[in-house]
Amino acid sequence: MALARPYIRVGQWGIIILTLPLLVALIISLVDDLTKKTRPGSWTVAIVVFWIAALCLVNLVTLPKQSMDEVLLTEEAQRGLVHGLNPYQRNFQGTIFDQWRGDLRPFGGIHPATEHYVYFPGQIVMSLPFFASLTATGWYDQRIVYFTAYFALLLVIWMNLRGSANREALVLAFALNPFFVFLFYGFNDLMVLFLFAAGSFCFARSRWGLGAVFFGAAVATKQTALITVAFMLLWLWFSPAVSRRSRIRASLIVVGMAAVIIGPFVLWSPSAFTEDTIDFFTSGMGTTTPGEGFGKLLMLAGWHNATASPLRRLVELAIVFSIIVWLAGWVIRRPSLYRAILAGAIGLAAIWFFSSYFLPAHAGVVLILITLAYLINEVEGRATSLGTSAVSAGSKIQPS
Repeated sequence: MALARPYIRVGQWGIIILTLPLLVALIISLVDDLTKKTRPGSWTVAIVVFWIAALCLVNLVTLPKQSMDEVLLTEEAQRGLVHGLNPYQRNFQGTIFDQWRGDLRPFGGIHPATEHYVYFPGQIVMSLPFFASLTATGWYDQRIVYFTAYFALLLVIWMNLRGSANREALVLAFALNPFFVFLFYGFNDLMVLFLFAAGSFCFARSRWGLGAVFFGAAVATKQTALITVAFMLLWLWFSPAVSRRSRIRASLIVVGMAAVIIGPFVLWSPSAFTEDTIDFFTSGMGTTTPGEGFGKLLMLAGWHNATASPLRRLVELAIVFSIIVWLAGWVIRRPSLYRAILAGAIGLAAIWFFSSYFLPAHAGVVLILITLAYLINEVEGRATSLGTSAVSAGSKIQPS
C-alpha cells in the first residue's frame, strides 16, 4: 500500500496558475455582473465552486500531505484500527508521520504528537468508508474527506438560502472567505464545520431530531464542537419557540449520537482516551507548547516557564469562565440561533487564546463561524417573518 507518493512541487502560486483559466472566467463573470448592476448570478457561483474544486484537485498533486500532522495521524489511526489497534493506546513512532515531522522534536528528541492521537474518534469513524474504498486502489489521502466536507458545506448553505434575495452573494462571500486558507492544506476543521452548519440550518427550520444527529456527530469529531454545540443546546432550552418535548428529545439525541461514536473507544481504554484527548490539550502531560495566544504573550514578556505555572492556569480559567458565563447570559436574555452561534464563536476564541494550543489557523475557524451566524440570521429572520405573516393573516379571518 502506498503511504506516500511523489508530488509536483509548484508552490501555492503554482496552484493558482494551474487553475488560471477558471479564475479568469470568474473575473469575467463578476465584471459582467457589476457592469449590468445586478447581483451575482448562478453562473458566477458555479464558476467559483469549479475553481475551488480545481484548486483542491491540484492541491492533492502539488502539496505533500506529509506537511499536515492531522492528515498523517488520522490515516495511520485508521490503518491501525482496521487491524485491531486502539489509536489512543498506540504510539506513532516509526510511521510516515514520524519520518516527515522529525524536525519538530522539542521534547527529548520525541515529537509529542507521536505519543497521542488528540482528536475525538469521529475523525476516524466517519472517514472509514473513504478509507476502505480508496485503499483498495493502493492509494489514500485523508484530505479527500475534508475537501468533500467543504463542498457538502457549500451545498448545505446553497440549499438553505433558497428564497433569499442575496443567495448568490452570500454563498460567494462564504466560499471565497480568505480565512478558508487551510482548505488548501486539508485541516480537519472542515468536517466539524460541515456537521455544525448542517445541524444549525436544521434547527433554523425546526428539524430538531435531524439537527441533533448532526450536532452529536460534530461533538464526536473534535473537541471544538463541545463549546459551539453547548450554546446551541442552551438556545434550544430557552427558546420559547421550542416545546419541552422537543428540547428533551433533541438533547438526548445529541448525547446519544456522540456516545455511540465515542463510547467504544472510552471503554476500550479510559485512561488512554483521557490522556490523549484531554490531558494533552490542557498541558496535563507537560509536553504542549504555549501556542500563539496568551502563553506566547507571557513568554514575550519574559515569563518563560509560563506554560507550567499554576498561577497562569488560574488566571486563564477565571477569564475564560467569566467570558463563557457572560455569553450564556447574553444568549438566554434574547434567545436566537444567531446569538447562539456567535456566542459559540467568541467562546471558542477565548478558550483557544487562553489555552496552550492556540494557532493562527484557529482564527479562521472563528471568523467562519461568525459568517455562519449571519447566514443563519438570514434564514431565521425569514422564517420568523413568514410565521408572523401567517399569524396575522389567520387573525383577520372572521367566522361567518
